[in-house]
Amino acid sequence: MCLLSVIGGTARFNAKQRKLFYQHYFPWAVHAGMQCNDLMCVYYEQHFHEDLEDVRRKLAIVPALAVS
Repeated sequence: MCLLSVIGGTARFNAKQRKLFYQHYFPWAVHAGMQCNDLMCVYYEQHFHEDLEDVRRKLAIVPALAVS
């Protein structure tokens, strides 16, 4: 189901955006999704006072690298 969203959502991209998505963001999303903890049960409000990097480390969230 998520795959259909990816395919349908990228139909609106121009060629440059589509290339960036499939070469950079899609592989990152697959890798990050396989590595992170289940985030459905996280009470995000309990982490508002914490540093973002600490929360990412605790939950094993890998941020996407910036593309220039």
